[in-house]
Formats: sequence, C-alpha cells, structure tokens
Amino acid sequence: MLNTIDGGTTWAEVSSGTIEDLADMYFTGSLTGYVAGGGGSILKTTHGTTVSIQEPRSQQSGIMMFPNPAHDRISIGINGKVGEDVLIRIFTVTGKQVMHHEFCNRRQFQLDVSSLLKGVYLVVIETTLGRETRKLVKL
Repeated sequence: MLNTIDGGTTWAEVSSGTIEDLADMYFTGSLTGYVAGGGGSILKTTHGTTVSIQEPRSQQSGIMMFPNPAHDRISIGINGKVGEDVLIRIFTVTGKQVMHHEFCNRRQFQLDVSSLLKGVYLVVIETTLGRETRKLVKL
C-alpha cells in the first residue's frame, strides 16, 4: 500500500498488515476509508494508519463473499458440496436479524443489501454440512 501526507506530492510504501490480496477501496470521509481483500480481510484507516480486521476462516469452507465493503449487492459463492438447503441470514452487531433467505440446490447467490443502513453486519451462511459467519461492511 502507498501512503501520502502531502496531498500526493510524495508517496511512501507501508505494510497493510495482511498477506491477502487487496481489491476494493472506499472512503467515507476525508480521513476514513476501507479496503477489502481476499479471505474476508477488511482494512480501515481513520488517520493515515491501517488496522486489519481478519476474519477467522476455515480452509475447508470454500465460501466467498464479495464485494466487502458493499453498497447495493453482495455475491456469495460456495465451492464444493453444500447439501440441498442453504440458509443465509444477516444480523446487526447487536443480534437483530435484518435479512433471511433460503435457497435450494444452489451454490451461487446474489443478495440485495441496498435497504441496509451503513454499518457492520454479520452474515451467517448455513448448509446441511455446517455454519459459517462472515463480517459485512455496508457503505
């Protein structure tokens, strides 16, 4: 990652704190920004330094969720065997369920999250083989 403190005249390389590939960047203000990357990693800057939010991830799950942070839609893909039914629920960080979708015999999903307020949510993906929770930042 590159950092500037003089409006772009000079740049310095800084460590992102993650080995994951970084993909999307979004700034919510002049100093606060988010960078999303592989493996569910989300980096946040509030004053020129980065803080990594690493998602614990099972190497066997094969679940991908992107883009993250998201504006209107998220895509969820499940590689490998999932069984017949998939349940996807989205919760606020206080535990209130705000979205619920059930799918049958599918491994690719798109969810419209445009109605969600800006903030951090927990996405719970349940299959007949298990459950995984991912963090979602809604912009």
